[in-house]
Amino acid sequence: MARREATAASARPALAVRCQSAGGMLAEVLSQYAPDRVRSLMLTGTGLYGPEDINRLQTSLTRTRDTPFDDTLAAIGASLRNTWKDAAEADFWVERVDAATRTAGHQAAINSYQRLLDAARRLTDLHPRTPWQGPTLIIRADDDPLITTTHTQRLQDLHPDAELRTFPDGGHSLLLSRPTDYITAITEFLDAHHEPPYR
Repeated sequence: MARREATAASARPALAVRCQSAGGMLAEVLSQYAPDRVRSLMLTGTGLYGPEDINRLQTSLTRTRDTPFDDTLAAIGASLRNTWKDAAEADFWVERVDAATRTAGHQAAINSYQRLLDAARRLTDLHPRTPWQGPTLIIRADDDPLITTTHTQRLQDLHPDAELRTFPDGGHSLLLSRPTDYITAITEFLDAHHEPPYR
């Protein structure tokens, strides 16, 4: 599915791609199967899932499929509030996620876990030996509870020349937990690799 979507996108202009979490995993697939779409990659709080994640993702997929949608929404909200509890804009973003999830619907939530599970199972197939090469920034926090150093290392192996910016803390969502540091890192990268206005 991700490969087909990336191929369909190949006719559009190239962009500076900035993605977080699962979005970064899909951006990596996009860069490989539609390289003309990518001017640069900025990947935050992300990595590549692998065999060690399959059982956990299968459990999440089953739970999401078998749980009433309202209960799933409540669980997502509680998890995000716990993750972003110290962020000034936490309530705003929790509301945005809730609205987007409601709009997409229960099946979309199920599909999200299915795609992540497929990506973990097909790690070698989805990521060829000759990945896209270009300006790449990888940003992570050492205390990210969702993305391990193994996940990040897989990205670094694909992009050995990537810039790696690591913060000692900040969790999974640096835009909320360390907004000044995050925006500075992104801006410096864009200034180094693109002429404004950035796209």
